Amino acid sequence: MHLKSAGCTPEVDCMPVLQRISRNTGMPVLYLSYDSQTSDTGLDTRLEAFYDMLAMKKERTR
Repeated sequence: MHLKSAGCTPEVDCMPVLQRISRNTGMPVLYLSYDSQTSDTGLDTRLEAFYDMLAMKKERTR
């Protein structure tokens, strides 16, 4: 999981590295950007969707 504040920040510099690690290992990365307007519900929805994606991926590998 990669958390970063919205906008142009140094945290975006590590995104290409995380993407390469994800490709090489097959491990997905969840990128979450937030600011003062980000709602808890929006973050919950993103986390739930990521969990569902992982569960489906696990089911396909069985």
